[in-house]
Parts: sequence; C-alpha cells; structure tokens
Amino acid sequence: MALLAFTVLQAQDQVIHTLKVDDGTNSTVFNTNALIDMQSATRGLLLPRVQLISTTSASPLSNHTAGMIVYNTVSAGSGGTAVSPGYYYNDGMEWVRQGGSSIIDPAWTITGNTGTSVASNWIGTNDAADFVTKTNGTERLRVTSGGKLLVGTATSLTGGANAAVQINNGSTNGALQIVDGTQGAGKILTSDANGVATWTDGSGTAWTLKGNSGTTANNAAYGSSLTAGTGNWLGTINSADLIVAANNKEGLRVNTAQQVLIGTTTVPTGGTTAKVIVNNGATAGAIQLKDGTQATGKYLTSDANGLGTWTSMNPTTYSTASWTTLKNISTTISSVTEVLTYTASASLEYLAVTVIGTPYGFYIDNNGTRMRGISPGTTFATWASGAIIVPKGMTVTVGVQCGSRYLIQKAILLQ
Repeated sequence: MALLAFTVLQAQDQVIHTLKVDDGTNSTVFNTNALIDMQSATRGLLLPRVQLISTTSASPLSNHTAGMIVYNTVSAGSGGTAVSPGYYYNDGMEWVRQGGSSIIDPAWTITGNTGTSVASNWIGTNDAADFVTKTNGTERLRVTSGGKLLVGTATSLTGGANAAVQINNGSTNGALQIVDGTQGAGKILTSDANGVATWTDGSGTAWTLKGNSGTTANNAAYGSSLTAGTGNWLGTINSADLIVAANNKEGLRVNTAQQVLIGTTTVPTGGTTAKVIVNNGATAGAIQLKDGTQATGKYLTSDANGLGTWTSMNPTTYSTASWTTLKNISTTISSVTEVLTYTASASLEYLAVTVIGTPYGFYIDNNGTRMRGISPGTTFATWASGAIIVPKGMTVTVGVQCGSRYLIQKAILLQ
C-alpha cells in the first residue's frame, strides 16, 4: 500500500509544502529540497502520453508553456519540424526533443558515454538537414545531407561535385597538414595501391624539380609501347602530344608520330618523314651548331655515319684522281655563253671552272643567284679558275665570257 504524506515546514514567513510518495519498498528520509519526493524500488514515474503534431504546434496543449514535459507517442509532421516517439520538453516557443528516446539516456554527454554500440548509437540528423559542428559559436565543420565533409565552408566548393572532403582556407596557404614522420620540405603526397597517403620526394612516381635518383631508362623497343617495357620515361600514354613550355609558352612538342617540332604545332608540307622540324618563320638562322668547325660561308656535311660538321665552300683538299671533265672547249669563244647545266649526283661534289687564255669572267649560278664568279670585264694575264661545292640534287648553270678556251671539271670532295 502506498503511503502519501504531506510535510509542512515553516521558515520565517514562508510555508514550504513537500509531497512524499512512498510505496513502502524503499523508505528513506524525504528530501526537504524536493517539492515531490517519490520513493520506490519497484515502480517508475509515468509522464503524460500525448500525440504531438509538430515541434512548432502546441497541440494537443492549448499553448506553449516553458518547462512542460510530455512523452510523444506518434511520428508526425515533416522536415525540420517533424516529431517522433520520445520525450519532449517545451521551451515556451516549441517542443524540443530530448537527445534519445528515453529521458534517462537523453544525449551524448560532454564527458563521453559508456555502453554505446556502433550499430545503434551515432551522432547526426534523421532528416535531410546538414550536421554542423561549431566552436565559440562559429561553424567549423559540416557534414552535408549528401555525405560531404566541409571544412571552412558551409557550401560545396566550385568544381568539387565529386569530392568527399572539401577544405576552404581562403587565401591562406597550408589548408592541409599531415605529420606522420615522412614530412619534409619540397615533398609531395603520394599513395600506395590502397590509397594510403604518405610524403615522398616523388622520385618513385614523378619527375622532381631537382632531378630523380634510382631511375632506369625504359627498355621497350623504339616505336613500341613503353608501358610494355620496364624503366622510366617522360611523356603521354594516350593519343596526345607532349608539350614542353617556358613562361607559359610552348617551346617544343613531341607529336604522336614521334616527331620533334620546334616553332610550330603542326607538321608543315613536305615534313611527313622528318624527325625534327624547326620553323623560324621568316627569320634566318633557325638552327645553330657550334663544334669548332663553324665559320662564315661553310656547308654542313656528314660522314658515312651521318655525323655532321661544317665544311668550307672552297676546300683545298679533293681527290685529283676523281677529276671528271664535264665540258672542254678547245676553240676560242668571245661571248657570254651558257655552257652547262649540271645536277650533282654524289653526296658532295667539287665543281671547278678553269679558263685557259685571257678571260673576261665566269659564273656559276643557282636559279639566277650568283654563287661563284669573276665579274665580266676583269682580265687576267694567263688564266683563272673558280669552284663551288654542289650538294647532291642541286642544279647549277655555268657560263663563261672569254676570248679563249675553257675547261669545266668536277671532283669528289674528300671528307
């Protein structure tokens, strides 16, 4: 049988009424600080059970009353004002749900919780609303309703539609700091096959600004796929040109046909088979080679292995045994005469004109451009000769103005 007792205390002009409810199972001295002191070892307190409509509606009460506590038995409403079964208190303006479904275990406490389970306990929202964490009243972190983690921003950043984590540090460098013992100046963040990140000098995965060590040249055959071989290389693995730039301007390009282009992004007419293409526009001197043989007026010639070097236009060394007579006029002529049109067939030939007698001049032209000659009207006591190197495929015209005989010969230049 329950015992209901009233105790009346008087302190000066105040009358304090304390209600004690005791079912006899746990009788102790009542607490005079309590307005109601209920004691039982086998029974609990059952608060009023109501059906709330939403957090903003006082119903089924007539108005919001701060301090009112009820147990809601239904799920109702939608969005941020929806209610679900559990304990609610009224703050005078709306219903506020206790942290859990039980008033005995209302929330995550500021000193941590015990007896939790990852399967049933969590922190966050039940509706399509972001979860926000603040310090000193200012937002620091947000988990969006779509599952993104935002730091330093309340909205997803431009270009990060697929990003799971976004950090906005404004205009201050160093938005991310990772210290794991591998950090160091100038290092880059790299990952293993499982996506575990660590700081490295980049020598294993990237070419660094200060060079790489421990590299080996790729051993794939020229023209074959480099990914089929082993070793390191620089370039693209898709059908795209490799561009090398300085000051944000292209300087060199290796196209997908393995041609090196300088001064142009496309292969010009006639350059399909060329490996190196240089386009200097209308400016003379597209290429410069210095090897100690360079000098004004020299030709670039090669040996049997294609090794190039600069050679004089008027060499003094040639094979006398290879002299071949191209034209021999044994009678005297006295007018400017086109005596020969000649195309060199060897890699490099030494074409010479010798005038026997008292000449007035001679010339060797290439499409109207004077390449070698003695001005008409210049006289010589006995004889004169002139020569020019004729590269393979070049066609020249030889003419003589004289009052005597002349001889046109060629010789193969000695390398």
